[in-house]
Formats: sequence, C-alpha cells, structure tokens
Amino acid sequence: MGTYNNQSGNVLFLILIAVALFAALSYAVTQSTRGGGDASEEKTGIQLAGLTQYGDLISTSILRSRIINKLEDWELCFHSNNWGHNDYLANTPVNVCGNSATNIFSNDGMGVPWSEPDETLLDTSRSADPTYGAYRYTAWRVKNIGDDSLDEIMMMVSYIKRDTCIKINDELGITNTGGHPPVEAAQISGSTQSVYNCRFGSSGSFCAGASLTALNGNNGELSGQHSGCFYSTNLWGVANGYVYYKVLAPR
Repeated sequence: MGTYNNQSGNVLFLILIAVALFAALSYAVTQSTRGGGDASEEKTGIQLAGLTQYGDLISTSILRSRIINKLEDWELCFHSNNWGHNDYLANTPVNVCGNSATNIFSNDGMGVPWSEPDETLLDTSRSADPTYGAYRYTAWRVKNIGDDSLDEIMMMVSYIKRDTCIKINDELGITNTGGHPPVEAAQISGSTQSVYNCRFGSSGSFCAGASLTALNGNNGELSGQHSGCFYSTNLWGVANGYVYYKVLAPR
C-alpha cells in the first residue's frame, strides 16, 4: 500500500509540474504575440544575462574552491590555451598554474567552460584594440567593497556598446546621470605590462600592477557595486571606451 501511495503521489506531483509548465508556456506565448513586444530588446536582454551569468559562474566556482579545496585567492590560475597568449602563465610574483586543481578553466580544476563575450554587445569599430572580444581577469579596487587597501579579483569586458552599457546599469540600479554611464579616470592596467594582467600574488596585488585609485565613478555611482559599466578615460594607451566589470572575489 505504501508503494502505491508513493507512486500516486509522484504521478500527482508530475501532473502539477506539467500544469505549471503549460501555464508558463501559455503566458510566454501570449506575451510574445502582443504588439508591444520588442524582439531586439528581448534578444539584448538574453545576451546581457549571458554576460552577467558567466561572471556569476566563475565567482561561485572561486567560492567553492575556497571552501572545498582551501585555495587562497592568490592561488587561482586563469590560463587557457584558448587565449592565444601566455600572459596568465607568468611566474611572478608566484607560480600557481603548475597545479591544474587551481585552474579556473581546467576540467581537473574548477571546470568553468572557456568563453568569449557575445560580440553583438561590443563596439565592433574597436576590434583592433587591445583586449577586444575577450573577458579579462585582473585586479582592481572598488570603493566600499571589502578592504579598500586590497585589490578585488575582477572580470572586465572592454569596448561595450554605449547603449548596452546604459542598459546594464539600468538593470543593476546604477545611476546613469543625465543618461550617461559613470565616468572613471582610474588607470585600468599597468603601463609597462601586458594589458592582460597575470594573477594575484599573496601580497594582494596583481603582478602587472596598476594605479591604486579605486573604481568609484565620477559621482560615487559605482561605490559598493559588485558589477556595473562605466566610461573609461584611461584605457591602455588607446582611445577611451565603455567597460563592464564584475567583482569575482572581494578582498
């Protein structure tokens, strides 16, 4: 009798799930057939979700590695053969990429799939500029996140489209004063090193080094914000541009 009751309960549960899914599908179809829908805007929303969720995936993987594998922040390795360069393999200030367990993109490590940003979110006129079309893993400080004397582990995407940058901030509740993204003058990379900074040292800073100015925005719009988009007036010796950032691990 107990087995029969369990089976009946399972069938009822499956029926309820099917009803809920059918209701959700009906609602989605109804919404999509209404005249007020904007397919291109919906597509942009999906692409932005992919951008932010990828950062969330890496952030979660880092947190898990700290708990399960007892890894320190500075032991993380962002190297992948897919980069086409070895900048994340530098041996200073400390070599951490010799152990696959520390690698973000290794199946023997954190198993995050290597990816590139959706190019439809980018300003394609900047395709010849440094770091175009790539996620960049670096160190920077964001005002009022963690210890303001230490760099955060951060993901950045350069050359975001202006309207995309504005939409990102709107979604995150960040003020676009006068309809313009926040302006940030902090230097985004060291001037004598590769634009792909390598990784953390145990001292709490990246080996390529950069300005000590924390990201804050021109009127404090980015203060305490774990992700957002800003207009940088101090990129890598090239014309200015819009930059998306995501704090992967506060310090």
